[in-house]
Amino acid sequence: ACLAIVGTFLLALPTSNLIGMPNMRADRFMYLPSVPLVIVLAAGLLRLGRDAREPSLRWAPLAIVLVIQGSFGLAEARVYVSNATLWRAAVRRAPDSARAHAMLGLDRLAAGRRPDRVESEVAQRVRDQCEHARALDPLDELPVLCLAELAVAERDWVAADREFALAVELGFDRQDRPIAALAQLALDQPGEDQRERAEALLARGLSAYPYSPDLHAAAGRIHHRLCDPDRAMALYRRARTLRPERWEPVAWGVELALDLGETAAAHRTWWAEHDLLAGADPVTRDLLQRRLAEARRDPAFSPLQSFFSPGVFPDEP
Repeated sequence: ACLAIVGTFLLALPTSNLIGMPNMRADRFMYLPSVPLVIVLAAGLLRLGRDAREPSLRWAPLAIVLVIQGSFGLAEARVYVSNATLWRAAVRRAPDSARAHAMLGLDRLAAGRRPDRVESEVAQRVRDQCEHARALDPLDELPVLCLAELAVAERDWVAADREFALAVELGFDRQDRPIAALAQLALDQPGEDQRERAEALLARGLSAYPYSPDLHAAAGRIHHRLCDPDRAMALYRRARTLRPERWEPVAWGVELALDLGETAAAHRTWWAEHDLLAGADPVTRDLLQRRLAEARRDPAFSPLQSFFSPGVFPDEP
């Protein structure tokens, strides 16, 4: 009991705000406090069976609990097979949840989106889902973000700008994603003042959300487009540190390295992060493969140099 109590409190220290880290990363450390609890539970179950006449039955209480707990765990984990399964389960269990409907709409949009278009049938289903979510809660920003992403997929820049701006107003607790989208949309709008608007939005977002991986990745993309490679690379690396499992900063970092002529670093990162980049969208992955293949035809290219290169992200997160 002492081990369980003291060990749980000690292993919960990473989430006690004594150490500065993003919440998403701190949440992963909440698995640690379960370790002493599991040890004590196993010891108790073994003690429960120690008086059994048959030596083989001494493990029976532990085995029974493992089978029951494992069965329930597997049954509950089935909803996490995919995002679509998760959000369909959320909508089924909480039909009045605006956020569940909005996230299901966003997942359907991601699944049905093509590089240059979105099918009209898919777009209509997503629109109905998002509008239903907004009707359930007009003050929630997620339904508005759903409609904004749909407008981007349909290349309706005016509607996208309007919906993202509304999402910024509604999302008082998490404005980083719509701010990043607005900044990127600003560069696609005509007018000399749009670049200043994009930079102002980035400054506002990065100041308010210093731990947002989405905002850092989008800011890197924008500075990449603005021909500021040093700043873009620094932002890509920061986004990579904040969310190591996201493929976007890695793919964009490889693309920037190729633009800068750093083919050895680009190849090293492409090979080292092959499993992660396998989850990238087909258009991005095919584009990078073609550019890397073209770089390998350069007489100055050396596989040995790529092998010893630290890569685009020399300091792994």
